[in-house]
Amino acid sequence: MAIKEHYFEVLDVLDNLFLTMFDGLSERFAHELSVVNKQFPFEPLKYLNPTLRLEFPEVGQRLLVLFDSPTASLAFNRSFFVSSATL
Repeated sequence: MAIKEHYFEVLDVLDNLFLTMFDGLSERFAHELSVVNKQFPFEPLKYLNPTLRLEFPEVGQRLLVLFDSPTASLAFNRSFFVSSATL
């Protein structure tokens, strides 16, 4: 596979791959999963469909909101995100 326009093409392929695998495992192997669950209890796998995809500016803003409190660590200040965004 060649990337023709943007690396998001690869993310789309990987997204579809993992969603297909997770859906297929829970559908095709439901009986086996229930047998294993009796011996070793577990919760079913939970995932988003479609998968959440955040871009760098949005992640930076979310982290600024998260760490922009009086108890925030000095390592996560605004200058880190501003200098990283210009790289």
